[in-house]
Amino acid sequence: MRHLNDRFRSRTYVGLLFIATVLILSFSSVTEAEEFTAKNFLDRGVIQRKAQQYDQAIIEFNQSISIDPNYAEAYFNRGLAYYELKQYVQAIADFNKAATLEPKKLSIYYDRALAYGQLNQYEQALADYDQCITISPTNELIYNARGNAYSHLNKYDQAIADFDKTLTIAPNYYYAYNNRGTIYLKLKQYEKAILDFNNAIMLAPQDSMAYFKRGNTYVQLNQYEQAISDYDKAITLSPQFLEAYLNRALTYDQLHQYEQAIADCDKVIAINPQYADAYIEKGVAYVYLNRYEEAIAEYNKALVLNPQSALAYYNRGQAYCVLKKYEQSITDFDKAISLDPQYAKAYYMKGIALADLNRISEAITAFRQSIQSTTDNDIIQKASELIRRFGGTP
Repeated sequence: MRHLNDRFRSRTYVGLLFIATVLILSFSSVTEAEEFTAKNFLDRGVIQRKAQQYDQAIIEFNQSISIDPNYAEAYFNRGLAYYELKQYVQAIADFNKAATLEPKKLSIYYDRALAYGQLNQYEQALADYDQCITISPTNELIYNARGNAYSHLNKYDQAIADFDKTLTIAPNYYYAYNNRGTIYLKLKQYEKAILDFNNAIMLAPQDSMAYFKRGNTYVQLNQYEQAISDYDKAITLSPQFLEAYLNRALTYDQLHQYEQAIADCDKVIAINPQYADAYIEKGVAYVYLNRYEEAIAEYNKALVLNPQSALAYYNRGQAYCVLKKYEQSITDFDKAISLDPQYAKAYYMKGIALADLNRISEAITAFRQSIQSTTDNDIIQKASELIRRFGGTP
C-alpha cells in the first residue's frame, strides 16, 4: 500500500540499507549516560516499518510514545504499521490521536481515509479526503482517491467529476483513466470506457489491469476477438492473473471454442486449486459439449470449495434436469433459491423440472415465483406462456 508521504520516497531505495546501517550503528553508540529520546525510538521504528518488520516497529513507536505522549509523528507511524498489519481499527485510533496533535498534517487524513476504506466506511473516508483537499487543493492523488470512495458508494457522477479533476491537474495520471473507465463500464457507456482504457494503456503499456478491463468492455460490445486479444496481453504481462484466464474462458464459450475454455479453466486451477469459480466455468464448458456427467463433477468440486455458491447449485440443477434426474435438479434449484431468494432463473427451471414430473400445480407456483423475482422480460414472457399452457393465470 502506497501511503501519501511514501510517494516522495520511492526514488530512495538505492542506499537505503547503508543508511539504515548507519542509523542503527549511531543508536548503538549512545552511551548509558545518554538515554534514548522519543525521536531515537521513532527513527528506529521507521526503519523497522520500511523493512516491513511491523511488529518490531510498533514496539519502537510504543517506546517513543511512552517518553513523549504528545508525539504526533510516533502515533502516525504506529498507525501506518497497524495499517500494514491490517489492524485498521487500531490504525484509525492512532491517526485520530495524531490529527488531534497535528491537525494540519495532510498525510494523517489521507492515510486515515485509506483505513476507513478498508473497513468499507466510505462516508468517513470522504470526510477525510475533503479535509485533505482543504489543505492541498491541487493534489491529484487525493482527488483520485476520493473518486474511488465515491465509486464504492455508487455515486458515479461525483466519482467521474473527481477523476476529471485529477486529469486536469495531472493529464498523464493513468490511474485516473483506468478508474474513470471502470465507472463508464459500470454505466454501460462502453465507448467512453474504451477511450479511457486506451489512454491508460498508452501511458502505462505494462499495466495488465487496463488490458483486462478493456477486454471486459469489448465483451459487453460482443467484440469477442478483441476481448481475447486483450486478455492475452493481460496474461502475458501478469501470468498469474486468474480473472483474465477465467474471463478469457467465458469469452471462448461465446465463440463456441469450448476446449480452449476448458484449457483456461485448467490453468486457473493449476495456479489456485481453491478457486471455485474455475470449476463452475469448466462445468459450463462441459455442458456446451453435452458432457453433463463431467459438468456435474466440476460443480461438485466447486460446491466443496464454496458451499454458498447459488450459481453452482443452479448449474448443477440444470445438468441434472437435462439428464432427467428431476428430483436431484429440484433439490439443487431449491438450494440455489435458499441462498438467493430472488434467483428468478432457479424458480423457472424448478418449474420446468416439476412440470416434467407432472406436478403441474407446483410448477405453476414456481413459474409465478420466477415472475415475481425479476424484471427480465424474457423470463416473464416464457414463464407466463407456460402458466397459461398449464391452465393457470400468471
